[in-house]
Amino acid sequence: MWISRLINTWAMGLFALIASHSLYAGCQASLVSLDAISSQNTYDVFATGQSALVQNYRLRADIQGEECSVEVELDLDKGASALRSANQQQIQFEWQGSNGYQKAGHWYLTLSESKPVTTFQIKYPAKQWLDAGRFSGELKATISGTSLLQNQNEQELSLNIEAVVLPSAKIQFYGLSQQHYDLDIGELTVNKVIHSAPKLWVQSTGSYSISIESMYRGVMRHQSADTQWDIAYQMLLDNQPIELSKTSSQWHSDQATSGRPIPITFIVGDTNRKPGGTYNDTLHISIEPNLAQQP
Repeated sequence: MWISRLINTWAMGLFALIASHSLYAGCQASLVSLDAISSQNTYDVFATGQSALVQNYRLRADIQGEECSVEVELDLDKGASALRSANQQQIQFEWQGSNGYQKAGHWYLTLSESKPVTTFQIKYPAKQWLDAGRFSGELKATISGTSLLQNQNEQELSLNIEAVVLPSAKIQFYGLSQQHYDLDIGELTVNKVIHSAPKLWVQSTGSYSISIESMYRGVMRHQSADTQWDIAYQMLLDNQPIELSKTSSQWHSDQATSGRPIPITFIVGDTNRKPGGTYNDTLHISIEPNLAQQP
């Protein structure tokens, strides 16, 4: 009697083992495609909100077997959390999707015979300051636990992805929100130096040019509008003279900057034999990035 029970117990255990092995053996899976849903890849360094760029991807698999499901690991450059540019700058990203979870820099999701297709996102948080350029990486999708599957082919897909930072620039008065500023320089005297103008605040992802245009071509005009009373003056940006007699003058910088204050100085010319009254000029200041640095 004892021997019979032992044999029955062993036979049940063997049956359970065989049944479990048959379940895996009947599960066949292969990755079919990994592609981008949209072509958006431009990252705006001046964007507000949580994300400056969101890229959507779709993963498709061929799965056969009743109630068969597989886990897929998504990886970018062996667990990296950023894309890199040619000069080794990094743009950070985050995984996101309704089907999956993150672990140790990887994204894991489950596909099944009934749901062989899924989508996921790579999101790039806003307020990352970067130079203009291309940031790239290799995205890989791999089926986990392939030793349990009959089909050992097509268990991995890869896709090169990139984010692009375009040449862009922004200028404003340092510490001020308005785009227009009235500067009262007080009484005009010969060679008077004015340092009270607000500084310019510049941000640019690459080299840039500041353009200055004087309404009266570098002179302050009397309230009578009579040109014989014009008073010439000089303007300096960061101690560099600006030629205001031209239609438009430019000040150049070859350096990208996340924020640079640029001081403005004015020097009044000859005021002798000029009538009393109010004198004025209007300056239009703008900034342009160097588009030759287009990635």
